[in-house]
Formats: sequence, C-alpha cells, structure tokens
Amino acid sequence: MAPKLELPGPDCVSQNGVRTMRRDSPEIHPGIRIDKISVEGGAGLLFAIGILVLFLVGLPPTRWFLAASVAVGAIIGIVLRLTSRD
Repeated sequence: MAPKLELPGPDCVSQNGVRTMRRDSPEIHPGIRIDKISVEGGAGLLFAIGILVLFLVGLPPTRWFLAASVAVGAIIGIVLRLTSRD
C-alpha cells in the first residue's frame, strides 16, 4: 500500500514533496524570529562592532566605504553643530 500524501494547507506550498510557508501567509513561523532577539545597550554595540569587523575583514572594498561614510558623517555633524540655534 502506498503511503498517504498529506496535501498542504492553504498557507503552505508543496514543491517536490517539501512543504514551505507561503510568503503572503498570515501565520507567523514558530521558529526563531529576529525581531524577538533583544539587542540593547552594550550587547547591541558589541553586535554592531562585530558585524562591522566581519565586513571589513571579509570584504576589503568596504574599508573605503567605511572611511568615506565616517568622513561625510563627521562633516555633516560639524555643520549641524555650527548651525544649530540652541
């Protein structure tokens, strides 16, 4: 007797026997969700610095982008500080 195949529900799509969630499904995946991971304070800063180091080591062309971004950010910060009405 052949095994009974389960048909995917209305929120699932079956491709090659693999069930996956539809992108427009109203159901929320029960697994780990990035919006539920608390990254605040020192942990957030450590995470941001870690990602920055990974990009700088893994993608050397990003070093020029980082240098240019810091320079432009510093210039904008100085201009905003000098033109503030406080």
